Amino acid sequence: MLDFEKLDHALEGAVGISPSALLTASSPAWASRFILARERLSELSEIAKPAEAERLERERLGSYFGCCYGDTGFLARAGALSTLLARLERLREALPRLLREPSALVQLRREASILGALASNRLSRPLHDDDRPLLEALERLASALTTLSAFSREVQGSESELAVAQTGSRLYGLADVTNVASDIRDGLTVSGFASFVLGRLADHAFVQEASSSLDAVCAAHVGDLRDALWSLGLEGYARRSEPATLLELQHLDVTLELLCATLTSAERPAAMRAEALATLYAMLAIGYAVGAERRAAGLLDGTLLLIAQGLEAERRRP
Repeated sequence: MLDFEKLDHALEGAVGISPSALLTASSPAWASRFILARERLSELSEIAKPAEAERLERERLGSYFGCCYGDTGFLARAGALSTLLARLERLREALPRLLREPSALVQLRREASILGALASNRLSRPLHDDDRPLLEALERLASALTTLSAFSREVQGSESELAVAQTGSRLYGLADVTNVASDIRDGLTVSGFASFVLGRLADHAFVQEASSSLDAVCAAHVGDLRDALWSLGLEGYARRSEPATLLELQHLDVTLELLCATLTSAERPAAMRAEALATLYAMLAIGYAVGAERRAAGLLDGTLLLIAQGLEAERRRP
């Protein structure tokens, strides 16, 4: 007798979700048909001397479930993608809340590394060309969180300035950052969240202060952050049906140049500029997470469709 329960348990341990939960979340009707087809194959496998029609049905169902199960089967692939999608969403939603907690950011970086390793191991056997953008997006996400975590530790090292900054007002509250993060998910552009940070910094003009370690920290990160935001902005244009216009590209360039100038200007408190940089790094990571979610969702839908089409083909056979 075929032990599908054992196979299901092994798959859940391998990719984080059971086949029944995966299919039920997609379509309860699919899940019911899938279970019925499995039960039919189990019945046919117990027939010692099957008739010709039964033998052919057993072979067809065996071929179908052979494609579904196994380390490189459709269920393992769909399960890995479903787990990636769910955990990417949780990571993206947690980031605004944990932005000011360096130890928590380390945990998010570790989570991103785990997700990247899961995708690399599960989706590279064999590697499909359609999977490469997802793997690249996960790599960028892990890299962005590593940079954000390191930057937060650098800022925390300037204890005296942080103590001063914490006695004053913040650039924005948690709700503000959470709302912008949600807007990124809904399509907010790089220019949009750069303008958000610029607007808040403009409200905090400050008399020039003495050179500090935070000044050096900000200056060291601005160039790389600008390059990353520029690349993310271009990716956003590439997803549109129409190409970016010259005016749009010039606007993005000018916005980022203004952002860099503001982040290195002594007219704002260094602690607030550091907070703005950390927020931009977080938004960059959120942008990468959103891109990875989109890729994973598209690949998951395609894999589930293959499972459903095979099941539908078997149902329609005489």
